[in-house]
Amino acid sequence: MRFLRPLVIAVAVTGLGYLIFEWTRPSYPVSRIIQNSQGKTLDVLIQGRDGRTIIFDRMPSRERFEIDIDSLSLADKFFCLRLKSLPAPEKKKIEAGYVERRRRMIAELKVKETVIMDELSSQT
Repeated sequence: MRFLRPLVIAVAVTGLGYLIFEWTRPSYPVSRIIQNSQGKTLDVLIQGRDGRTIIFDRMPSRERFEIDIDSLSLADKFFCLRLKSLPAPEKKKIEAGYVERRRRMIAELKVKETVIMDELSSQT
């Protein structure tokens, strides 16, 4: 009976540690400043992890890149290995900007204007 109590405590502590580890696991997307082993930093939005490779969007340009986890600093290696291994979602195509949409609307309005002016000039 003496050996049973430490065993139960060890199992309880291990289970509690596992639950804390799982509850504090980051989820995607993750905004982080990563550092490589040479000390260079990069502001990224991590989108996924595929084995020993992370897929991220560099901020603020939102360009998509992949990097090997082994080339990161020790703290970032540990952080990235805690992430679940999930493929990154497909990068969405960026729609035309505000100015481009407005130019298209102006062109459509000019076409409508010519149609209306032709109808008025023909007086039908």
